Order: sequence, then C-alpha cells, then structure tokens
Amino acid sequence: MLGVMDIYALRRKVLIEGQSQRRVAREMGVARDTVRRYLATPAPERQRRRHSSPVLDRARPRLEQLLEEWSHRTTAKQRITGRRLHRQLREEGYEVGLTLVLAELREWRRRRAEVYVPLVHRPAASAQVDFFEVRVDLAGERRRVWLLLFRLMHSGRDYVRLYERQDQLAFLDGHVRAFAHFGGVPRRMIYDNLSAAVRRVQFPRRRLTERFAALASHYAFEPSFARPRQGHDKDGVEGRGRGLRWQVLTPLPRGDSLQQISDEMQAEVDRLAPERVWERFATEGPLLRPLPAVAFEPRRMQPVSVNRSAMIRLEGACALDALSRWVLGPRALGGPQGDGLGRRLRGRLPAWSGAGQPSPPALRRPAGALPPLPRPALAQAAGLAPGGAGADRRTGRAL
Repeated sequence: MLGVMDIYALRRKVLIEGQSQRRVAREMGVARDTVRRYLATPAPERQRRRHSSPVLDRARPRLEQLLEEWSHRTTAKQRITGRRLHRQLREEGYEVGLTLVLAELREWRRRRAEVYVPLVHRPAASAQVDFFEVRVDLAGERRRVWLLLFRLMHSGRDYVRLYERQDQLAFLDGHVRAFAHFGGVPRRMIYDNLSAAVRRVQFPRRRLTERFAALASHYAFEPSFARPRQGHDKDGVEGRGRGLRWQVLTPLPRGDSLQQISDEMQAEVDRLAPERVWERFATEGPLLRPLPAVAFEPRRMQPVSVNRSAMIRLEGACALDALSRWVLGPRALGGPQGDGLGRRLRGRLPAWSGAGQPSPPALRRPAGALPPLPRPALAQAAGLAPGGAGADRRTGRAL
C-alpha cells in the first residue's frame, strides 16, 4: 500500500493538475489499476486473502461437532486440548495436521471468551463485602475464626472484624460497625450469595432473608449480588482479603479476645493504608449517605419451644429453665465475639453453641424478677404433678 503522502501526490496530480493516469502511473512506478483504485477511494482497505485448506475444510465440521459435544463434559482442570482433538480426528480417519487443529481451537476459544469492561468506581457509589477464613491465637489456643471485610471501592478504605462464626448475627453486626467506622453508608453494597443475606437464588433475582432486608431498609442501601461461582464480579474485596492475610495476619495475631485482635488489626490496616487512600476518602466520606439517628440492632428472630418441664432449647445445644432462671443480657456477655453481640430470648437469653464455645456465665435473676417457684409448683405449672395445667408445649419467640 502507498503511504499517506504518496496517495496525496497521486490524487493531486490527476484530480487537480489534470495529468493522465498513464503518466502518473509511469512517474510513480505503480500500476494503472492502483491509480484507479486510489482515485475511487482515498484510503482503500487491504483485502486479505483467505488461504484455503482442503484438508481442514473436510475436517472442520467434525471438529466443530467435537468441540460442541465435549464442551459440556469438561472441568476447569480437565479441559479440551488440541492434541486430544487431533488424536480423535486421526482415529476417525481425518488426515489433518496438529498445527491446523491448534489454530482452529484458538479461534474457537477466542469467539467464546468473555469480554471484560474496566470498572470505574465513583465516590460513595459502592462497597464490597465478604467473609474469609483465618487462624488466630486466641487466649493461647489456635482457633479458626472468620474475617469480615468491608471495602469502599472508590477510596480503597477497609474495615475488618473477626467473628467466631460466619452467621447472620456476625454479618449484621459487621454492617452496623462498618457504617459507624466509615461515618456513612455507600449507595450500593456488593455481596456473593451468602445464606445470611439470600434465602433463595432465582437468577437474576434473589429472595432476601428477613433480617437482611430490614438492615438494607434501615440504612437505605441497594444490595447487589455477584453471579454464582464468579468471584471476579467482586474482585476488589477478594484480592484485598488475600492481601490482608499476608500483611496483618502473618504471623498469626495473638490476643485474649477477638475484640482486642480486631481493634489491633484495624489500627494496623489504617496505618498501612497508602496516602492516596486517605486523599480519596476525603472526597468520598462527605458523599456517603448519613447514618440514621438510631443504629440497627443486630439480632435474629428464632422461634423456640417450651417443653413440659418448662425448659427451652436453642439450636439444639443448650436447655434453660424458662420459668425460674435468667442469664445476663447479651450486651453484658458479648455473644459470639465477646464485644456486645448476642442472641436474646425476650431480650435476656443468649444462645450458646456448645462444643468449642465458652461456657455461659453463672445464672442470675434479673432485677425486679419474682422469686423462684418451688419444685412442686414448677412441676404443677408444667403439668407433671396432679392439678397441673397439662399443656404439653408452648411456643415463644427468641429475639
């Protein structure tokens, strides 16, 4: 092809100076067909010749059929290779070379490849959330705990908290603490399809759990969810979780409580944050949605049953006397983390998991409660003695 200046000179000589195409072709050393082509189109496109391959043309229908059939019988590690396709074609009598099969396989993968669009995160527009399994030395014992990570996607500021369980109570409590730490609420929160937030996936829609829907309504944010088994949909928090394991969780942190370790981790995360994080947060912070006047109360509604012995059972692991015994309130005990999170029955009874969990403290009666009933009276109230009510079950609600 001619360069831009050559095309300009050719068209000027013919169209402006009036020279003949024969003379211009002779002076510039090109064919007259080339002169006519550049006169018709100022910048004609190069026509690429398609090299024909009779051998590949005969094998291509069968090759495409194999790719379509085998694509549903593979995994990420047991995938289709060019050598396997070449062997299959040769066994079926197709005399085709390995190079041609590899070229066709590359083109087939290119056509099926997913297209990625670079994301631009506007200030206060979104945050990503996820749990990560980590290990810590808690009170001299190596324990498996869960790191809940919140990441503001524009500024890159993080909030971290450790919990003993990856359950809904920890999930709700982490939101309340993270929003208070940031001083506001992003417009959109991005999650994977964890059971604490999603009751059922009806792609592309989700049916939310009752308490998570209440949380989203309280703070007025839009919950968004990644596609199932597509971790790169929220790669910001995924990559940051791996980085935190190396930066602040190696060597394993030590402490007497998860609250102490969490506070030390958060201080270390803020200290190691680059200067650009604080510069961007100075712009993002004022744009966050203001916090409501009253913070959301992280709790879970759980129905429980009272048996004939006036006992209740929470999560099948702990039975408590529903008539004569009370325990300390959740904010005094600390629940699963020891920092104020608990589960309540009528505001007073926390649930204990049993194995691997700390024992509940000594039972006590709340201030102003009636004195305990004597055992005969308890038995009569439960229907176990003559004259009792005789009811076999009564239901209550755990708040």
